[in-house]
Amino acid sequence: MTDVEAGTLYLVATPIGHLQDITLRALAVLRAVDAVLCEDTRRTRILLQAHGIRNRLVSFHAHNEARRIPQVLRRLRAGAALALVSDAGMPGLSDPGERLVRAVWDAGGRVRVVPGPSAIVAALAMAGLPTQPFVFWGFLPRREADQIRLFERWAHWPATHMAFETGRRLLKTLERLHAWRPEQAVCLIKELTKVHERRYLDTPGRLTDHFRANPDETAGEWVLLVHVAEPTGKVPEVEAARIEADLPAMYRDLVTAGLKPRAAVRLLARWTGQPANVLYRRVRGTQVGRSADG
Repeated sequence: MTDVEAGTLYLVATPIGHLQDITLRALAVLRAVDAVLCEDTRRTRILLQAHGIRNRLVSFHAHNEARRIPQVLRRLRAGAALALVSDAGMPGLSDPGERLVRAVWDAGGRVRVVPGPSAIVAALAMAGLPTQPFVFWGFLPRREADQIRLFERWAHWPATHMAFETGRRLLKTLERLHAWRPEQAVCLIKELTKVHERRYLDTPGRLTDHFRANPDETAGEWVLLVHVAEPTGKVPEVEAARIEADLPAMYRDLVTAGLKPRAAVRLLARWTGQPANVLYRRVRGTQVGRSADG
């Protein structure tokens, strides 16, 4: 059994899909605290029941956060130990909790973190894109002008940029990404850790075509990842010269390893920042399956 500290707020990470993805310490804390603050009491009750836990659940979400914070501070000052959970993942990251944490610290209280699942880290790990540096932007803006301004910020910031998007707005977002950078590789991931976990990686245009032909697949909440290699979209001169010389060998190795020719070109485009159609013309005469001297 885990002892909890009186007058302490515990931030407890909960599963992002699979109910068994929760730490032993998280379960012990959820059993031991005086109450659990939940984004949705119904979803948290399902989680606790799955692990044989009974505790008092108190709603804490975006619509009652301002009213709840003074109540929580009073309970903490009185010596209560409280846990804060979101519907999935770590509370405070695109979920209620950020203002509460700041209020507890400002009031001289204690906050402890119980780490665990995070859709941000899980998606970054499985995307297959560079992981350092990465930037998380929360949910994408709804307005077209705000989205375009954000994408332009990405263009000048070499990193893997991550954001959440809803299925209802996914096609519009892909259309705007296409207008911004038609050859930009976009990774989309949803249903992390669930039976129907999905990952897509392609240009915005081809992804748009796919989802228009399969509209049922857009449903759900998505993690969107875009890797910007260079602020200008170009590689440095020295690196460009080396890559230009190595392109045929790199292409030959990828195809020999089992990639289809166009998939190999798209991968080279992501690595080099060069347009895929230019690379395809550059390597299409490369012989595959035999040595360079024939």
